[in-house]
Amino acid sequence: MIHEVLAGEVDILVDLISSYLSNGINNGDVSLENNAGTLTVYVFGFDVNGQVKAYKMKSGNNFRSELIAGGEIGPKEIIKPNNSEIVSAIRPILSIENTEEQLKKIMRIQKSIEDASGVSNKEYVGIGGENYCLQFNRNSEMAAIKRIDTFDDYEEQYEYAYDHINDN
Repeated sequence: MIHEVLAGEVDILVDLISSYLSNGINNGDVSLENNAGTLTVYVFGFDVNGQVKAYKMKSGNNFRSELIAGGEIGPKEIIKPNNSEIVSAIRPILSIENTEEQLKKIMRIQKSIEDASGVSNKEYVGIGGENYCLQFNRNSEMAAIKRIDTFDDYEEQYEYAYDHINDN
């Protein structure tokens, strides 16, 4: 089932997603495949005043939305997992003025943590590939998409995914 949604700001989008998932679970239209456990959905965007906000919706909480960053009540940023090693690695990056550079550095830290975990990339989908940035001007009259980074193992991971596309 495909649904198309047009929302002019993040608060409306979050309300729509929360309602859809909550009602879908309750009606049996949406399910966690094979009782896979729990699902958390994160949504980031701009409110009607142009302020950045981040929300989370957890299946264990019937997908009720919770403001976790931005706005007037949340912190400016969230670093997960919240352990001292990761926080100390990322905190200095947040002072970089160039958002694209911030994103590239943070994603590379995340990739190095995943790679060091010892978990095979065949067991989960982790960060990688090519990373694109979608930018809108203030009035959303124009948008630009550009590649901001490509991970070193992109070709290797692409080949693996291509070779195993019909597995299962």
